[in-house]
Amino acid sequence: MKPISFVPCLLIAGACGAPATTGSSVAELRAALPTRASLALAPVATDPAAPAAACAALRPSQFGSLTHQIAGNADGVIGGVLGEVEAITSTPPALAEPGHAVWGPIASDKAPVVYRLDVAGGAGGAFHFVLAGKPAAADDSAWRGLFQGTTVAPDAEHRSGEVAVDFDVMHALDATSDPVAGKVGVHFDAADPARHVVASFAGISGKSAPQPDDAQYALELAPDRSAGLAFSTRVDFDGSGALDELAHIDSLWAPSGAGVAHLTVTGGSLGGDTVNAVECWDASLARVFYADSVTTAPEGDPACCPR
Repeated sequence: MKPISFVPCLLIAGACGAPATTGSSVAELRAALPTRASLALAPVATDPAAPAAACAALRPSQFGSLTHQIAGNADGVIGGVLGEVEAITSTPPALAEPGHAVWGPIASDKAPVVYRLDVAGGAGGAFHFVLAGKPAAADDSAWRGLFQGTTVAPDAEHRSGEVAVDFDVMHALDATSDPVAGKVGVHFDAADPARHVVASFAGISGKSAPQPDDAQYALELAPDRSAGLAFSTRVDFDGSGALDELAHIDSLWAPSGAGVAHLTVTGGSLGGDTVNAVECWDASLARVFYADSVTTAPEGDPACCPR
């Protein structure tokens, strides 16, 4: 698994897509938008298998359950916005011409706000999209981007691009929206069933916000549905109440759901020390092996870890 690198948010200043330079149809423009499936971070078991008889289930997995829960929560935050986009594009656009389509203005039933989705084909097979909002009574200078980015779709199976979500703007327009603050930047490259997704969450807060609120994720899903999932954040790992430590988890998942995760914690109150831990689990997410640099006695059999 490659180390996670920061993905800057693609914050496009304008609320409209780039001028159309291709003759893409509405169907092609709609299909070019990122979907919940293409941006999903959580691994999914596609070939469940019973635990090997020689591998005793010790207790519920900690790292396997944690990484799956963290990725699932992140998917929920991004998926809520993508679901709204999918609902908007399920209807005919208000404006359609070769290489350009606009859905809206669409009134909100929760606040005096209107929304507009603009999708345009650009040079080099790129598509630009902006979901924008403004107070219903304001003029067109008030449009502000909420969800925007660029995708490249060379054929029906492949999608890649950059996506930015701004929850600060969403909440400023509609006080009932949640999360109430924060930004998400995503880079993705999907060719069903394989995909590569890197996401950066910054300052996410609210009832539906994932914990922690600042984190970075990287998923590498292979064609056979095996996966590598990495996660990094700052957290008060040692409970000192002082400096936060940097926690990084690298996990590998077999198609059965079995896996192995390596935890590394550095910095903060640990000073120059490093905490390392490894855990393996079976297809039922039961721990079959565990060892760390703090306790002295490992649990289980390392031979039970997926290879």
